[in-house]
Amino acid sequence: MVEKMYLSYFEVDKDIKRHKDFDINVPKLLEELKNHGVEILYLKDFVGYDRIEKTISDCDSLLAIVDEYWLSSTWKASEVTYANGDGGSRATSNPRIQKKPVFIFPVYENIQLSFLERYKGPIILPSDVEEAVKSIISRLRRASSIN
Repeated sequence: MVEKMYLSYFEVDKDIKRHKDFDINVPKLLEELKNHGVEILYLKDFVGYDRIEKTISDCDSLLAIVDEYWLSSTWKASEVTYANGDGGSRATSNPRIQKKPVFIFPVYENIQLSFLERYKGPIILPSDVEEAVKSIISRLRRASSIN
């Protein structure tokens, strides 16, 4: 199984200290997904909103790495709504796309997920990496067998 997964991730300056679980869980999660044949696409440099949405549309799914920094970004929320088939940013003219699996990985337990808890569509994963990987792989396999 080779799946392309867009990584919705909020980059911060190196001098900003993230939650202790971030540096442990995120690299482990991404490595485990790669070991299962998932190709992670991440646009490290800003390339414009149209290009970001185009990249999302070219992927099979989206994984949001959610912490307080991610939640502070309205653009990251637009990435989720775009991949969920509900349209993206008003700053772009891209058409809506067919809904893709959207996975929300809370970096640590008890994070307040804001609108994501009420938003229909995205799959809220456990903050345990092993369980999150099992859930993602299982759902991607189901989705690919349907298509």
